Amino acid sequence: MPNTYNLYNLEPQFKTFLLAENVSSLTLTNYLSDFRHFAAWFEAKINKQATKELFDLITFDVINQYKYYLFESRMPQKTISRRLSTLRKLCSFAIQQGWLKDNPAKKVQNATNCQTITDISKLNNLLDEYQSYLLNTQGKESRVVENNLTIIKEFFSL
Repeated sequence: MPNTYNLYNLEPQFKTFLLAENVSSLTLTNYLSDFRHFAAWFEAKINKQATKELFDLITFDVINQYKYYLFESRMPQKTISRRLSTLRKLCSFAIQQGWLKDNPAKKVQNATNCQTITDISKLNNLLDEYQSYLLNTQGKESRVVENNLTIIKEFFSL
């Protein structure tokens, strides 16, 4: 895959992948629409880091950030879950193409009630404070801090 990550260039290939899976025309329309929505959000979020491969940038953390962006946008739960399903399919497509080894979107849970999201938002704020504490007060190496945060996030399925 080239070092460019204009996701829109992938849309025809993703569409072919979906058609090969015999999705309904409505599902195809929704998946492609969701794909475009994620592509626009992703490109604005990542700020075109051209030194990395596209799918190296689509990580569990990035997908979770997208999920919470959708919640903050007051998107309906069904829409959020469908958009996450689209990302799972996109990552499956990338695996088939040899661009990914595993599917980071499979680790991200579908939408739940708003109270849970509020709790998760609070937890993310606490994790930010914990990260700052470890880096600034305890003088821990950033690599060690990132490993600790990854373990905590996986435990809470963030």
